[in-house]
Amino acid sequence: MDEEKESLVDRGILKVLGAWLLVHERADDLIREVIKEGKRTPEEARDFMDELSTRVDEEKEEIKREMGEVTRRFLKETGREAGLIAREDLQALMERIDSLEKRIDELEGEMKIKRGKK
Repeated sequence: MDEEKESLVDRGILKVLGAWLLVHERADDLIREVIKEGKRTPEEARDFMDELSTRVDEEKEEIKREMGEVTRRFLKETGREAGLIAREDLQALMERIDSLEKRIDELEGEMKIKRGKK
């Protein structure tokens, strides 16, 4: 793997880890704030924890998406270097081949008709 790809992977991993750390730091800050205030009713505390849990879940999903994107880009580039072709590219080539084969068949048919007229 060349340095550019290693750098891409490293940046992606660092970005994901950084986001994860920020989420947890923010959660810790919010928990400390609630404890410090000590003015929450049990129901408010439950609501707060539910909201916090929702935020953490949303951030976790975003981190998963970002990590998946970094992984996909890395695998695509690595595959290209290895001479592999992406599934979408293969499908496009197969469709093009089918189209060309049909056109060849049409032209052969036209040639037979023209030969028959001579």
